[in-house]
Order: sequence, then C-alpha cells, then structure tokens
Amino acid sequence: MDDFDFNRFYLCHYALSYVTALDITNDLHEAQDVVQTVFCKAWALRTSMHDAACGKKWIVVATKNAAIDAVRRRASHRQHRSGLDGRVAESAEQVALRNIEGAIVWHALDGLPKENRTLLRESFIHRRSHANIAARWNIPLGTVKTRIRSSLTRMRSIIGA
Repeated sequence: MDDFDFNRFYLCHYALSYVTALDITNDLHEAQDVVQTVFCKAWALRTSMHDAACGKKWIVVATKNAAIDAVRRRASHRQHRSGLDGRVAESAEQVALRNIEGAIVWHALDGLPKENRTLLRESFIHRRSHANIAARWNIPLGTVKTRIRSSLTRMRSIIGA
C-alpha cells in the first residue's frame, strides 16, 4: 500500500516484537538486534503490508524466525570456537523453542484474574497440593479445584491447544 504508515506500525508493534525476541534470545542486546532486523525487513516490505491485524501476525512470525536464527548463530559461533559437534546447535534450537513456549504460557497467564494466577503458581510452580493451597489462602477446597481447572481450561483456549 502506498499509504503505509511505518511510524504507526513501529509504535504499534515494537513492544510485541521486543518481548518476543527477548523471550527467545534471553539477551537484551541480541533482542534489540533482532527487532532492528525485523523492522528493517518491514521497511523493505512496506509496499506489500496490509492492515494492522496482518501486521501483528507478520511481526510475531518475523520476530520468532529472526530470534531463532540469532540463537542458532550464537550456538554455531560457540560450536566453532569450542570445536564441539552439532549438539550445541541442537541445544540452542531446543532452548529457543522452549522460550517460545514459555512466552506463550506467560501470555495466557496474563489473561487470567490475579487470584487464579496465584493459585496456578501455588499449584504448579511451588508444587503445593490443592488442600494445602486451600488452607494457606483460607479458601474452600472445592473453590481452589474449580479455579485451577477453569484457569487451565481458559489458558488452553487462549493458547489454542
């Protein structure tokens, strides 16, 4: 489109791109480099950009791909320096995929009420039993079980699983 507003596109999608890159790379400077690469590519493709929804989808996919490439390059560089076999590159890919999955889960958690996030954290991160959570927070056991089950159901719908 001739009327593509790159400044608006950048302001709308910078944070999403940066958070996605940071989740995958786990490195502030590398994430900034990834975002710069992605927006340079967006600038080059500005004549073929569509509406904002298309831009959001494009920015997520482009950022994920660029960040995974950056992690692979970093692993390849380490492999080259240390003289190791291909296990390092495979490990870097696994780390990148795990970081993507983690970002998706954190996004889904953000869509839940605070009290439900707290119960999920108690159950899954702190590995407390439902009965222990109920006693700790002075909530009926049935309520704890219902909130955890409904939160997991809600997260599945957000994630699309």
